[in-house]
Amino acid sequence: MLNLFSKRFFAAQPASFKRALYAGSFDPPSQGHLDIIERGLPLCDELHIGVAINNLKKPIFSLEERIRLLKKVTHNRDNIKIVGVEGLLIRGIRSFSDFDSEFSMGIINRRLSGIETIFLMASSSRVHISSSRIRELAMYGRKLENFVPLDIEEEVYNHLFDFYQKNGINNKPRV
Repeated sequence: MLNLFSKRFFAAQPASFKRALYAGSFDPPSQGHLDIIERGLPLCDELHIGVAINNLKKPIFSLEERIRLLKKVTHNRDNIKIVGVEGLLIRGIRSFSDFDSEFSMGIINRRLSGIETIFLMASSSRVHISSSRIRELAMYGRKLENFVPLDIEEEVYNHLFDFYQKNGINNKPRV
């Protein structure tokens, strides 16, 4: 069963940011995601990572797999909770074009639910990382070690390689 966040959960929080939500598809989790998590933790007492259920997208990793991978790479943190979420979400910002669309969604979220949005820019060393880029690299047999956390790199690569083979996508052996 999924734990779904309600607007009351976050709208009732004081300005000291006792709880915060970082939501995304995490398909798969990346070094960029971990960068935002690490930089977001000092801003709150408890960080909830919401793994998105988006019926308009067809994720390669199941919801359960994405939650398990995130738990594996954040297992040493007591103040992180990882759950599935459904509804309107805000994603990370890597570029000005990302900011333009996310800013508009942040305004809508505030109007609809009173939820305040904080933007954390991607670190310059991680700005090029995206889950879609990771999936593309795996399709061409490239190493993922600089793109996903090392302790899940092999599992992520193998899952993506198997997915592409099963779906008849001409992927190359690992380079």
